[in-house]
Amino acid sequence: MAPDQLLEKIKTVAQAFAQGHVCKTLLDLADTDAERARLKTQFDQWDHRVQQLWAELTAAVNSALPPTIYALPDPYAPVTTPGNSDIELRGSLGERAVAIRLTGAQAVAVGTTLIACAAAVTDRAGGRLAGILPTIPATTPGQPKRPAHAR
Repeated sequence: MAPDQLLEKIKTVAQAFAQGHVCKTLLDLADTDAERARLKTQFDQWDHRVQQLWAELTAAVNSALPPTIYALPDPYAPVTTPGNSDIELRGSLGERAVAIRLTGAQAVAVGTTLIACAAAVTDRAGGRLAGILPTIPATTPGQPKRPAHAR
């Protein structure tokens, strides 16, 4: 569906909703039983119309948006560093391979978010994040551990 058509549907729902609320306001202010009955009937008609239009709008939005797809991580190399400049996440959608390239900063942000989510889920399940993380090798206090090539 074209964006203009979708916006027109949204406008139609909003107008019907507004008309219903005008009837509701007038109903609350009505002086006679006959006027209240007439306005109640009009309000019910607008309310029913809004429900119909909302269902149509929901169907239109759902058909206009692509469905969510989920990729499975590559079982052999889910994360690589092609060219030593980017970080690449690899997976598959059925038979189709997919990859997402991230800068170093983006990878750190994604990794930090994943760790925070893992901590929250682990905590809710009654576990502790420290129990699933690998241990960090001990070093002598005050003596940073440096790679051999840096000495």
